[in-house]
Amino acid sequence: MQSKARDYKEKWDGLAPARHEFTSRLYAWAQADLDRELDENFRLARKVKGRLAASEVAVAEYLTQEQRRSMFRARVKKGFGYEELTPEEDVLARELDTRWRTYFLDPKLSGYPQLTPKIPRQGFRKLLKEKLASQGFGTFGGWDLPAEWRYQLPIGPWNVETHIDTGGRSSQLAFGHAIVTAADDVALLEPGVRITCLGLIGLDTTWDMLTPEDLPEACDDLIVLCRHFLDAIPGLLQGIEPVHIN
Repeated sequence: MQSKARDYKEKWDGLAPARHEFTSRLYAWAQADLDRELDENFRLARKVKGRLAASEVAVAEYLTQEQRRSMFRARVKKGFGYEELTPEEDVLARELDTRWRTYFLDPKLSGYPQLTPKIPRQGFRKLLKEKLASQGFGTFGGWDLPAEWRYQLPIGPWNVETHIDTGGRSSQLAFGHAIVTAADDVALLEPGVRITCLGLIGLDTTWDMLTPEDLPEACDDLIVLCRHFLDAIPGLLQGIEPVHIN
């Protein structure tokens, strides 16, 4: 077991140049996509019917466009840890987090705490699988069935995984992407880390306010969010090759 873990770590360490280049590209993409999301008044974030996501958007409604840009840009920079924040940016990121917590933890504003509505999980999973089957996400595979599964999409020497999670008492739907080497399943980013287009810009992607009537629309919204990132991935990975230490 130790030998296997050591072998994996050596291969993961060998991906350092590829990881550095990909992270640089991903950071630039996230900054540009944040501007798009702000210009579109949180078009994608509003598709997530969840308390956290709704609270984040609600807090932004109290900000001017200039405040939104400065605060959310600071949050993206802090989240990536790719560049050091200036003292001014650190203050902005902290202020945004403080405003969000104040809003979210006030039941009169956010409605939290509140019981997660009951939905027919089995039927929802069946509907999700049917709708996702033709979206070009890749090959279906079990992960932690019946609640969680994944799709694997080959892109050059990489596999892009899309994980779908319908489990949990306090959540109804979540998703995330991971990128691994096609040859030996070694993670490009931190092992176990899953990213989303909204998570990269500091916004939540957990549904916990769905009613049975919302389920078809939630499936469609999930597709839009997944495709937004998957469509960008070929360009982000172009020319990046996995080179391992032997």
